[in-house]
Amino acid sequence: MNYLLFVDDDEYPLAVYEHNDDIFWQRQDILGTHLNYLDQADITHGHHCGYISPIPVFDVNDSETKDGMNNFLRAVSNDIVSVEAVAGRQERGGVDYASIETASASSYPVEEKKGLKFISGSNLGLNLKTFYQNKPLPPFYNPEGARGEDTFLSACLSDYKVLKVPCYAFHDGFLKYDEILQGVLPIQLQAVKPNNSVIIKRFYKACLGWIRYKPLLLYITDRENFETNVEKVRSDLENSVQVMSRELQYNFFPLIDEFNGYVSKVTTHYQDFQHCQEIWNTISRYAASAKLPRNKLVRNQESCELSS
Repeated sequence: MNYLLFVDDDEYPLAVYEHNDDIFWQRQDILGTHLNYLDQADITHGHHCGYISPIPVFDVNDSETKDGMNNFLRAVSNDIVSVEAVAGRQERGGVDYASIETASASSYPVEEKKGLKFISGSNLGLNLKTFYQNKPLPPFYNPEGARGEDTFLSACLSDYKVLKVPCYAFHDGFLKYDEILQGVLPIQLQAVKPNNSVIIKRFYKACLGWIRYKPLLLYITDRENFETNVEKVRSDLENSVQVMSRELQYNFFPLIDEFNGYVSKVTTHYQDFQHCQEIWNTISRYAASAKLPRNKLVRNQESCELSS
């Protein structure tokens, strides 16, 4: 296997554009685009549009509630969720629209920021030839029960070439448009509001995953100020979970204990993170050095085809 391509099961090979309050759709050759660039990079990463984040649109008017929600979003924020990014999406009904300029542009290298070359876990291509050059790609990792496996892979890519490539995937984060591949294309993308238990629970579970991996992310990216940053997150949570619980009629208070629990285990998770890389390197180098007879490979392939 030369290449591995990840596309999420709630994503579609389409870009959605907006112009003068109308939307239009364009097919995206995700597979072809990654294949065009993977020989030039260790990892290729495309763009996303649609409902990128499972954060619903909040109708909030009073300043106290807005401040509380901003504190909450700051607490759970990470490489892709930020107060500024969410504020922009809220104004657009929770939707990110594609850019024609981006879709028709050339690839460009992903620059390192705070030790991360940001990728996401989908619209993502891996060049597996690195394994046979004694330079295996790092493994995915996340603390148990947390999110963030793409973020922690991003933290291991200093010595690897990561290209941003010109193709979009439409992310249907709330599973509202599951007939798109049958040709049912919406003429308008509706704002998703927290008006039912399914949407609220989806949002809460995402926040739970974010808050569980936040301590390790802080530890890796800014260990010198780890305690200070932890206090900021804890303070933002304590000043916001009551507002979130009241507005969404759902108990957000457990997130405080979850955060504190994962803070207490951050050094263990960091050791696991490093140990995982060491084990993966050992496995990868052993596998790359193994030489199987050509005729054995052919027979295995034929038996797989027959059995299927």
